[in-house]
Amino acid sequence: MIAESSLIDFIAEKRCCAKKEYIFKQDQPALFYLQIASGEVKMNNYQPNGKEFIQAIFSALRSFGEPPLSADIVYPSKTMAT
Repeated sequence: MIAESSLIDFIAEKRCCAKKEYIFKQDQPALFYLQIASGEVKMNNYQPNGKEFIQAIFSALRSFGEPPLSADIVYPSKTMAT
């Protein structure tokens, strides 16, 4: 985890999300480093049969979504505040 003060020094933006609000959706370009200050985030996608596949649930003081950011690809899943 990167200290919040360091992120703010590098022009980070703190954003609050409501429950069930999407943070990013599948196939969106990965543009930002994301870190949770409080709460939880669920990362998931759906199988062809419609069944949900939960990849991870991230909690406070964790970052998420870095692999697509560093690979310069779109997000292969979506994340939602829980």
